Amino acid sequence: MDPPPIELWNVPLCHSTTKYSCKNEGQATSYSTENNTIRVYVTHLDALKLDVKLVDYDEASDDDVACIGTKLIPSKTLSEWSSITGAHYTIHGESTDSGDCRVQVYIDAVSDPVQLNNP
Repeated sequence: MDPPPIELWNVPLCHSTTKYSCKNEGQATSYSTENNTIRVYVTHLDALKLDVKLVDYDEASDDDVACIGTKLIPSKTLSEWSSITGAHYTIHGESTDSGDCRVQVYIDAVSDPVQLNNP
């Protein structure tokens, strides 16, 4: 039987502004709950590559990779991107010492009037 899912909104996660900032800053990076939303700007025919790497940083042992995986979302027109509401993707992580993992990703389009008015 699979263990119950962990809701990442309630787990202290590293605050990151770049792909590698958590990795490079390690434990010096601030952690907080409800830190599970990333805003991404897309344009016409962009694709998205979703990478996840969850690392267990603790003082009791070396850092342990708990989950690592990738999901590619193919190119879409700007009209297709702007109409996405609640799109659901699953990233199936590779096997690690912690076992297999699945990370659920939800995508919603959000209009940014500043960006739309100033191309």
